[in-house]
Amino acid sequence: HASNALDVYGGTVGVCELSGETARFPVIRVNAVTNNQAPTLTLGKGIDSSAVITAMGGAVNVNSAVTTITQYGGTVTDTGTGTVGTLAVYGGTFVCKTTGTLYGTATAKLGSGAVLDFDQDARTKNGLVVDAYRGAKIVNSNGTLNSFQVNADRKSTRLNSSHLVISYAVFCLKKK
Repeated sequence: HASNALDVYGGTVGVCELSGETARFPVIRVNAVTNNQAPTLTLGKGIDSSAVITAMGGAVNVNSAVTTITQYGGTVTDTGTGTVGTLAVYGGTFVCKTTGTLYGTATAKLGSGAVLDFDQDARTKNGLVVDAYRGAKIVNSNGTLNSFQVNADRKSTRLNSSHLVISYAVFCLKKK
């Protein structure tokens, strides 16, 4: 149903993990640890692509196209073959193991303390644009990320795959 929401506060939850299963959750939230148990959510290929995922902690494994992923903590792993339309990682680690389009036409946002990790998949990826803030890291030691652009301090910096770990700072300028 179009108004369904999935909230995961603890335990292990799998949705559409078997072939042929489908589900529609326009809103999916994975919240921080409760009762000393970090939640784990696995989303299979049958999730409707209109899903908007907010990850506050725990582990989320995405194996389908989704509209938006907003991450504040924990680990999100994208293993799907579909597009993630918008990606914003403000905390935690986002692991890219996808063969799909890298985060649509929008710029991925990488906040302070966030990590964008491309080292767990040896396949080449192209054409990513990232707004990275102070303390953010892009991990690409195996050189799979090619022709990407990082915007920092309101300037564009083109980098190549020889960079092992990339950290950037963005400074806010105030008008007087």
